[in-house]
Amino acid sequence: MPTCLTCQSCNLKSDPAMARLGWGHCEKDTQAGKFRAFEREIECDKFERLSQDLVDKRVQWASRR
Repeated sequence: MPTCLTCQSCNLKSDPAMARLGWGHCEKDTQAGKFRAFEREIECDKFERLSQDLVDKRVQWASRR
């Protein structure tokens, strides 16, 4: 099952403090200020998987935060 961390729409740079706490902003979400737990498994019709090299970098970053 995919997670937000592996999705192209998950923005971790818009709010670095929230990202360090495990939350990312979905760029396809119209609500400003709404964050999602990026390690949570999701069923999302807007999910677009990142390339494997970017997934690896995000997973590595998330494990060090």
